[in-house]
Amino acid sequence: MRATMVLTLVAGSVIGFLTGGIAGWALAWDLLGENARLWAVFGGGGAVSGGLVATHLHARIAPAIGRRFARVLGLAVAMPMLIAAALITRYLFVYAAGSVPWWPIALCLLVHVLVVTLSSVIVMDVVALLLRSIRSFRRPLPPAWGRLAGGEIAGSIIVLAFLGYMPEDGYRSLWFMLQAPRAWPWYEARRSLFLDVLDGNACEVLVVPAEARQRSADRTARDAISAMLGARIADATGLCVNDHELVRRALGEDKRQFDERDVESVATAAGARWIVRSNVALTRDGGALSLSLSASKKDSGRWMPAGNVTLKQLPWSDVDPPEVVVWRELPAAVNRLGLPVLERPVIQRVPAERSFPAGPDELAADTASALDRAERLQLLASFVPPFRAGGGHLLVAIPDRAAERGRRRRRGPRIVRPGMVALGAAALG
Repeated sequence: MRATMVLTLVAGSVIGFLTGGIAGWALAWDLLGENARLWAVFGGGGAVSGGLVATHLHARIAPAIGRRFARVLGLAVAMPMLIAAALITRYLFVYAAGSVPWWPIALCLLVHVLVVTLSSVIVMDVVALLLRSIRSFRRPLPPAWGRLAGGEIAGSIIVLAFLGYMPEDGYRSLWFMLQAPRAWPWYEARRSLFLDVLDGNACEVLVVPAEARQRSADRTARDAISAMLGARIADATGLCVNDHELVRRALGEDKRQFDERDVESVATAAGARWIVRSNVALTRDGGALSLSLSASKKDSGRWMPAGNVTLKQLPWSDVDPPEVVVWRELPAAVNRLGLPVLERPVIQRVPAERSFPAGPDELAADTASALDRAERLQLLASFVPPFRAGGGHLLVAIPDRAAERGRRRRRGPRIVRPGMVALGAAALG
């Protein structure tokens, strides 16, 4: 008898772990890719609740309706309850997954176990009582039925009160927050400003900033890859490509991924006929990266897939940063993307480098281009101590004003040519 009890407990725990873990992996929002926490909550909760349900099945249901029907009933009830518990617990897990302490994970585990165990026990008891109305199931009820009825009722009241109170502050508000984009009015106004700038731009191609759907390169490298991708597309197709910086700000500056509807709305506002998206991912050891490219074309008012290319296992290092590695592979990738490639690509002529200025004042001299003047002033500011910018190919942070030297304001990354950095360094000694 004891061996059968142990075997039932182990079988219930194993089935609960596998079913709960798979249900959590498929239904929960694992935004950070933390599989250990996901399986700890849904797999561990399934194992604990599966063991409890199996124990209840062996001690209470089997003597009432028979061992064969009890096993079928247990599987038919516990598995749907594990899936339902995953749907409920995921609203808490979306916050607990990114927390530093472990107590939110323990709370998710407790809620998961309570929901699965109590709901399964109550449903199985009700079904067992209904089956007892059939003549073949009429047998004496064990004494445990009377003692456990009060505990089930009390547990049901606690769970229902918890689930009834939580939507007021948690589930209900979170549900509405998930339905609508979470943004502040000033943030939306800032996005609308850049969307208005793109409106009517009449450029045929919109290159979405490189996304990071999983572990990826840093933001500056992704921005550089996006800008270089747009330049390669313009060279290969001769089409007008929307400004990368404007597109990034119109879609949202701090996002790692972009909703498809937002991308299509920005492309429509910009008058684009092509959308090119990219995703940068690092390998497990971080020594290589992969780049996924996809193109969509607007046909009869609908966006249809045009082609996709995946570049895998591209090794990079501090000598060969990600953007440099990708730059070498882009020409062949763009040609296979399904875009209307020209037979003779457009070659952008690089202007001849000018000699070094006699002094730093020449960096601030007025030029014909406002953009060139702004870049010169930015470069000059970056070499004023203590705001010396590190790195030979990217400029990440620059000071806002001399009065704010105690803190740095982070601005949008700007690609700086190595020659410009050398020019500023040589000019300022």
